[in-house]
Amino acid sequence: MELLSLNDFRGKKSVVNTKEFKDFVKEERNRVIYKKYDMDINIRDLYPINIHTDNKREEDVERFNQLNIFLLNFNDRINRRVTKKEIVYKKDKCRSILTIQISKRGYLKVFALPCIEKYDFLHLFKTIAKSNCKPLEKLILIKEDKDLKYLIETIKQYLKDVL
Repeated sequence: MELLSLNDFRGKKSVVNTKEFKDFVKEERNRVIYKKYDMDINIRDLYPINIHTDNKREEDVERFNQLNIFLLNFNDRINRRVTKKEIVYKKDKCRSILTIQISKRGYLKVFALPCIEKYDFLHLFKTIAKSNCKPLEKLILIKEDKDLKYLIETIKQYLKDVL
């Protein structure tokens, strides 16, 4: 048989009256007070989006913003998640349908599912190597505004098929 001893929670020698506990309560309260919640249910970011947009070309960030607004306004079933390496757009918060990476070399990388080939009339989407272990196998590089316009037109048809 073991004997357990619990500290008093009400008396002068209680855990609540210690300096460490009072400091802990202040820290927890301050943490809760300054939390900010984004009320947009379609955006569930694990990291702040500025980790991808800081120290990048202004044109690429503007192209990304146009693409981001288009994707989030296209359908309520599309959700965005910012991970450490890329920005992922998911269907119903479970299946990845697009990912975007902003490169320091002056372009956007957009990955998509293989079914986008049906709508890629100019054959700008390239197949990436299987060794990358990405579920999205098609890649297009967005270097100019005409590439972005083509991508948006292709994605309109692609998303109707995927959703």
